[in-house]
Amino acid sequence: MNPLIYTLDLTGTFVRAVRRPAPRGHSLESLTAALWRGTHAEMTRALAVLALLVAVAAGAQADTRRLEVLALDPPADSVLRVGESLRVRIGYAADQPVRFRVRGFLNGTERTNGMRTNPSPPYPAGQGEAIAWIEYTGPTDIDELRIEMSDAGWNPLQQLTVPVYIAWSTTAAASARPPAPWVGPLNDQQQQMTRTSLQAAHQDGNDGGWMLLFMLAGWSIPGYFILQVALYYRWRDGWRKAALLPLLATVPITAYTLFAFAKGSNLWPLVMLFTVPFAFVYLVGLMLARRATRQATA
Repeated sequence: MNPLIYTLDLTGTFVRAVRRPAPRGHSLESLTAALWRGTHAEMTRALAVLALLVAVAAGAQADTRRLEVLALDPPADSVLRVGESLRVRIGYAADQPVRFRVRGFLNGTERTNGMRTNPSPPYPAGQGEAIAWIEYTGPTDIDELRIEMSDAGWNPLQQLTVPVYIAWSTTAAASARPPAPWVGPLNDQQQQMTRTSLQAAHQDGNDGGWMLLFMLAGWSIPGYFILQVALYYRWRDGWRKAALLPLLATVPITAYTLFAFAKGSNLWPLVMLFTVPFAFVYLVGLMLARRATRQATA
């Protein structure tokens, strides 16, 4: 009986097996060699087509992502007073929820001293606009902005580089110019998304401890100011001096918070929220230490 050889035939992008009669008079070894030559060539072609399909699919996925800068406020050649924000209007398209952040560079080196940026909530998949901002608390120059789009877990997806010349100076006059018309709506949208994200996390029960800590931190701010005044009037000598130490930090922080509030910043309480609770804890600890000292000497 004449044996049969199966080889692979590639037609277009479809691979199929072809049943071919074996040549007469050939040994089993020659038939095996012929089979290998035929299948090896066809499999090479099939793998090449598969690699091409994978590349096309990856390109199609990349095409669904878009990141662009639509506007800067103030413009890209401005001198700002320290503490003022440079806001970036971002246009995007993505196939998954994304976050944005902006970083400042000078001569290719990131400027991180005194840098503050916005805490970006996850923006929904699809097409839309977002806002990101950056500011510095000390004199700083930058010649490049890098806007990053990341997934919801802050894994980078895409980056855009924008040449600028922005300087933050202690001698620059505070800008009296109102924010660009797009700043308010995008800020409001971002704050609403942040609140929604926090509420969803609270309902899921995953971050209940953090939410409680956040609430306690908020209540500790008025508690600190009440305690600071009370201890000033009640204590004398070294204990009073020790109780006044937090003012070295809380006075400038309060001044900055009032300045940010007057400028209409929607994140004006953040610096106070992350610093003043430590002053409150310090004063409570000082009260406990004073009580323990008095009991030990009684």
